Amino acid sequence: PGVEPPPSINADTFLCVEMTDHCDLACRMCDQVLRELPHFMAKGFLPVETWEKILTDLKRGGVHLHGLSPIWVGESLLHPEFPRMLRYAFDLNANNSLFDAFSINTNATSLTPEATEAILDVANRPD
Repeated sequence: PGVEPPPSINADTFLCVEMTDHCDLACRMCDQVLRELPHFMAKGFLPVETWEKILTDLKRGGVHLHGLSPIWVGESLLHPEFPRMLRYAFDLNANNSLFDAFSINTNATSLTPEATEAILDVANRPD
């Protein structure tokens, strides 16, 4: 009573979920070169289960995002499970039920055949 619920995430929201803060380059305009530990803690890889839980919980909660991006200061293609994680996001997003747009910024130096196949697979889906 008297307490309002927090505002809900809506279709104007673009969510970044960083798969990793590892990077294979040192671009001078990026936080990677400003400090050894861009998040002031040991670098790592987001566990696949955490990625899946975040996206599943958002969908179960009725959230609809304008966009989703798996990047911040790291290179997503370095994540050893990138293809699996990408496909999971798009499998969950059937009929654009979770997000309308997907954006990834990459230097592409770590683009593997498996990652290429996953990207082409999701890019060619009708939704």
